[in-house]
Amino acid sequence: MAELFTIKIDGLKELEARLLKLTKKSQGKCLRKALAAGGRVIVKQAKANAPKKSGNLKKSITAKVTVKAGGKTPVRVPSGELIYVDMKKQAHILVGYTTAAWYGGFVERGTSQKPARPYLRPAIDVKSGEAVEAFKNIMEASILKVEQEDSY
Repeated sequence: MAELFTIKIDGLKELEARLLKLTKKSQGKCLRKALAAGGRVIVKQAKANAPKKSGNLKKSITAKVTVKAGGKTPVRVPSGELIYVDMKKQAHILVGYTTAAWYGGFVERGTSQKPARPYLRPAIDVKSGEAVEAFKNIMEASILKVEQEDSY
């Protein structure tokens, strides 16, 4: 089972207002790019934290972004951590491991036989600020690019 937590980003009122002026399609593109950028920061750290016994777990850590109509952006990986970015338009990112490393949850949380060796939670704890900054920077750049394209 994934561990759920929330990150609230304050100070994005202007950015949100600009985003909402775009078409639904453009909103989705901007959200997808920004979420992917934030996800990459967490994935990179989680891979660095992952135990290196075979390398399979490290290779399986990923984030996948999909956008639904209406600008809602869920990010799905079969198992893993969830980051929730609140901009009134709900945006979700799930960073975790694929089924190729089905045992990833056992490594993260431990079992009755093996102690926990967390790699996802520490990545989020250490890199959430950097992930939010990456999200904000890419969102700003994406919105600006769309605005410039629309002005021609």
